[in-house]
Amino acid sequence: MSIENIRRKRESGITRIVGVEESVEQELLEYFQRQFEKDQGDSIEQGHPPELDAMIPEINEKMKDFLARYGIQSLEIPSRNIHALDKSKLSSEQRRQFNQRYEKNSGIYLPGKQHIGVFLRYMTNYKLIFAQTLIHEMIHMNAFASAQKVREGGLKLTKDGESIYLAPRRLGFEIDSVETGKRFFRDINEAVTEELMIRFDQNYFLQFEDLRMEYEERKKAISSLAKRAGKNEKDLTPVAYLRHPETNTEGENKAVLLTYGYHDEREQLKKLINDLWEKNKDEFESPEDVFTLFAKAALSGRLLPVARLIEKTYGRGSFRELGERTKE
Repeated sequence: MSIENIRRKRESGITRIVGVEESVEQELLEYFQRQFEKDQGDSIEQGHPPELDAMIPEINEKMKDFLARYGIQSLEIPSRNIHALDKSKLSSEQRRQFNQRYEKNSGIYLPGKQHIGVFLRYMTNYKLIFAQTLIHEMIHMNAFASAQKVREGGLKLTKDGESIYLAPRRLGFEIDSVETGKRFFRDINEAVTEELMIRFDQNYFLQFEDLRMEYEERKKAISSLAKRAGKNEKDLTPVAYLRHPETNTEGENKAVLLTYGYHDEREQLKKLINDLWEKNKDEFESPEDVFTLFAKAALSGRLLPVARLIEKTYGRGSFRELGERTKE
């Protein structure tokens, strides 16, 4: 069965299981489908306000349109799969473990559970950052993902009385190594995902009534900042959202403009994309066309077109070297 056929029939965030027979793979994919369809409440949940629940179906509709541009069908991710979580409700040990792995994250996609957690409250002045975090994790969930059978460790499942252990193999552009525990191309994967989120933000957020006020506030603040700096708005570093309020020395409340996430990773990706474009202008009309190649690779799982471009441009072995440089 081809990846394309599996992708069309996909019923969860997991696309493939490697290292098992086809019949077993189908059963395991059905397990993840059940996880996706399951209501999995959590003791540290803050609950959803009605306006967020009302917006999630709209997000799914826009996501369908957005991801179709990159050649894939999106998953319909229901409200039950999205959890607003409160870090303060974690035990000290849970907090230690969380910070060890997700210290910089305001959101998390859990492939084993097929659910998304956002460690923010959906509330006035923080709706944009919540929506951005949610979209980032929804793109992770829509990207190509596979697991592999391992001898031990990872997710333990039981089939016919026999234990099967599964570990992550691929998530978007990222390749996980069971042998080393390293995640190759991790920086590129996060940069591509965040850049896709930025494009979603800038194309669709104004259409959501509940985000419109903060979106317009951000737009005015960027315009004001550009005018004071004597720059074109497009020349400024993209601004993600406003943080409210910050009190200055005069006691006035002042909004603070903050950039989108994974800034360093995105800057490195942009340098790579611009260089690839400069060296291959006969193949691409713009740097955005090169980015689209990376985005399609992450979303579809087909890395070969990107690998060929990098090897052709920088020489044999350069794709592997890139994976090493961008691992975690």
